[in-house]
Amino acid sequence: MRIQEQALLVSVTLHYWRNRKLDKRLTAKVNKQTKAKKGTIGVTKDLVDCAEVKQLKTLQGHIRNNIVDHLTVPWGDHGQRLITVELLDRFEDELAQAVLDWDTLLHDLKTSYPIAVANSADLLGTAHNPADYPTTDQIIAKYGIEVKYCHLPDSGDIRVDLPQSKIDKIVNSVDDQVTAGIKESTTRIHKRLTDKLGTLIEKLSGYTVDAKTGKATGNFAPTLVTNLTDLVDILPALNVTGDPALAQATDEIVAQLGALKPEALKTNESYRKDTIAKAKTIASSLEGLY
Repeated sequence: MRIQEQALLVSVTLHYWRNRKLDKRLTAKVNKQTKAKKGTIGVTKDLVDCAEVKQLKTLQGHIRNNIVDHLTVPWGDHGQRLITVELLDRFEDELAQAVLDWDTLLHDLKTSYPIAVANSADLLGTAHNPADYPTTDQIIAKYGIEVKYCHLPDSGDIRVDLPQSKIDKIVNSVDDQVTAGIKESTTRIHKRLTDKLGTLIEKLSGYTVDAKTGKATGNFAPTLVTNLTDLVDILPALNVTGDPALAQATDEIVAQLGALKPEALKTNESYRKDTIAKAKTIASSLEGLY
């Protein structure tokens, strides 16, 4: 099956208010006090202490990291991402839920922002400047989520009135572009997997427990395991080219590392060492894949 029938391109643009402003007066004061070269020091300030503003920032990170970056692969240099048909429904469902949460927070922000502005003088003291604050409507307008889809370039769908020789050059150019894009996307998937394995090996190798005191050196969260297994769950769908080496590594991770227990990794040294050895073997098999 052709890649154009298995995937499409998506771009997700997130707009949000950063709640920060350069204070030129304080910047000039600090530069003068420190005798720093102009332009090397800048004093910025958070304008409001507002729960909804913080939650919207967190949600923005969730959309970017856990939905867009997780379920898609970069394509080209213009912010587009490759999304497979197999993952499209999940992508749209998770994004739709995030948009609902986004809209709810914006609704609440209409009430909380004026209150936060009223409290900002106490927050910033002498650094407070009423002129720094946009209106509520202006703040709401700064937030937005744009999602755009388009199909992959297709050399079989070129319909222009040109000499055949020029059409042939365009066809070759489009085919080369798609081939290069697929190769780069597959390489990025490979790197995502090796990075996750590398982090697992590093964190587990740096974790030790003193036999006498029971005190642990190093630490890791359960997400060390779930980050790997979550990626492995979608690798078959991301591997649109059916790359055999990537497919084999996926199968090996499922078989050997798919049921890892984070707490046992902390308490059982032999289990931890065995996991490190297995992860290293799989990671070694991926070296030089490209």
